[in-house]
Amino acid sequence: MYIKAFLIPTRVNPGGWTVSLLRARLQFQPAILCEGLIASPVGHFPLETSMAYVVYHVAYSGLPRDHHTIFVETGGDGPETGHIFHVMGDIQTGMTFENKPAKKPDESATFVSKERIGSVTHSNYPQILIICQTIPPPKKQFQGPKRLYPDEPLRRCQEWTADVIKALTDAEILQRS
Repeated sequence: MYIKAFLIPTRVNPGGWTVSLLRARLQFQPAILCEGLIASPVGHFPLETSMAYVVYHVAYSGLPRDHHTIFVETGGDGPETGHIFHVMGDIQTGMTFENKPAKKPDESATFVSKERIGSVTHSNYPQILIICQTIPPPKKQFQGPKRLYPDEPLRRCQEWTADVIKALTDAEILQRS
């Protein structure tokens, strides 16, 4: 009998996930539990949404340019909810990477647009965080009104997001639609 409360991931290895289940250590591969459900080390999900998550390029209004993010619709907190990957800050002080759970992007007061860019399989989803962490966030590019690196193009959240989308596509983690 499968009891979700006892499914606790302990480590990842090439042969699958090792989990603790009622004091027993078992090799675990995602498996269909019963009609319409699939189990994984991060929980169990409806079969129709467990094989791939939809990935969006989302824009929110901002000054001087709109703020761009990557939103993966995982449904973890209900329909159309998921996880957001983006950089925060500005080019006067430098930007930092952030990832966090998110509600429906289009319910935000600053929402501008949401473009479906592809999908990611459930098994490749953790790779998004790894790829995002390999793309450096935009650094401090100004000291007051003076550009610190005049020979380099300005790089903001839009450029970082485009770089991540390209890296995810090149690594075949993001399946473009």
